[in-house]
Amino acid sequence: MTTANQGAAAGGQRVAVVTHVTEYAGPGSARALADAGYVVACHDQTFIDPQTRAQFSAANVGLLAMEQQSPHDLAAAVITAFGRIDVVVSNDFIPGSHFDPTPETRPPGTPSLRAQRLEDMDVVEFRATLEELVIRPFLLAQNVIGAMKERGSGTLIFITSAASYRAGPNIEMYGAARSATTALAQGLAVEVAPFNIQVNPIGPAWFANPTYFPERLSEEWMPAVAREVPLGRLSRQDELGALVVFLASGQALPLTGQFLPFTAGTRLRR
Repeated sequence: MTTANQGAAAGGQRVAVVTHVTEYAGPGSARALADAGYVVACHDQTFIDPQTRAQFSAANVGLLAMEQQSPHDLAAAVITAFGRIDVVVSNDFIPGSHFDPTPETRPPGTPSLRAQRLEDMDVVEFRATLEELVIRPFLLAQNVIGAMKERGSGTLIFITSAASYRAGPNIEMYGAARSATTALAQGLAVEVAPFNIQVNPIGPAWFANPTYFPERLSEEWMPAVAREVPLGRLSRQDELGALVVFLASGQALPLTGQFLPFTAGTRLRR
């Protein structure tokens, strides 16, 4: 059965996919795209549960909760429902925060962002980190790029991290994974530029989000913001969403391949 949204998409409305919509840059990206008139198909790990999907859709008008979890199944479901994918925001994350004084204990080999000495790092956890931050976005791009090439247009936005360009001690696994995805995006940008497909990695730091800067830890991170961030505050979700909409607009094609630091004024060092 064709829904009203599906009919609108078939009539020319552009279609966007946002992954991990409740985490990291997902909330701002999805809302900004919906407000700009896109049909926004949203993935989230929690959407396996039908009740969670229903609650999300009821609370977020214009955002469609998709049950599919694998990149292949997600891309196929959106293309089947709407006939196209114009924009992908691959918003990938691993849980954890630098500012959590009592980080959650996770099973061995489970990826999480926490400070560790290199000699204490677990190669199984490193592989799992690469799976979440590199392989998943690779597979999603692989499953949408063919249709974009055929149509001769499209935008892929990879939400990586300023850690791609700014070395940090004790988070080598995280930095390596983010750097790999940034390189993946930049290489893909060169490959698909002749098809008028734009690809950009965005590297947030000092960015308000429920994953790495949760409100419950504000007393931990606020002193660091005051000390280190020229803007004097965290960048906001709506500000990142505005950047996503601009990149998706088709008016920024010459920016393809550029890594865009979103760092509230802090400088990146190589």
